[in-house]
Amino acid sequence: MVKMTAIGKSFDGLKVFDNFSIGFLEDKITVILGPSGCGKTTLLNILAGLVKPDRGTVGSLDTVSYLFQEPRLLPWLTVWDNVALVLRDKLPDAEIQSRVEYYLRATGVSDYARFYPAGLSGGLRQRAAIARAFVYEMPLLLMDEPFKSLDIKTRYQLIEVLLELWRQKPRTIITVTHDPQEAVMLGDQIVILSQKPVRILKEVIIELERDERAGDEGMLRLEKEILEMVLG
Repeated sequence: MVKMTAIGKSFDGLKVFDNFSIGFLEDKITVILGPSGCGKTTLLNILAGLVKPDRGTVGSLDTVSYLFQEPRLLPWLTVWDNVALVLRDKLPDAEIQSRVEYYLRATGVSDYARFYPAGLSGGLRQRAAIARAFVYEMPLLLMDEPFKSLDIKTRYQLIEVLLELWRQKPRTIITVTHDPQEAVMLGDQIVILSQKPVRILKEVIIELERDERAGDEGMLRLEKEILEMVLG
């Protein structure tokens, strides 16, 4: 299980986490919400091993994939090569070929495999980034508001792409968002954080199937409650 226990972390005397503990559901999707600047990205960076806590323990998975707000594709590589890059020297060429083609098809960018990032729309670049995040098939995927900069239609299209990939090959996903509707669409576990020093204001486990959530009165109330808590 991915968990953080008694975590403490400060930056230049500013206390972000103080004796903070949380556990994340294995092979499920956890959505984290909270006010801007409260420490959500720091939490992901601690889980990824990019930031070391001052104290406490992180029981995480050995291999982690990270999907950022920006696609972060290498501009001198084609879409195909960007996705394949994380597999180089790790798998035989035939398996790399098969796996990259599978995820390019799954994310809807097969026709753009030989394009460079500069020639793609923002939505297509983010589709390629999702393909890259899934292609290595790591057991833990961290996502820091990966749909934030997209228009509403593209955002929800990519959420469906992400969910379909996860359904086919479940893994533990921990994602940050500011959108209550996105949280309810994605989450099996929803965690709402306070301002610094971070504490958990509310934690919800959703058992209702995702295709039954749209328009459900309980889910609409939850979206409203999340919005009110995040806005403070």
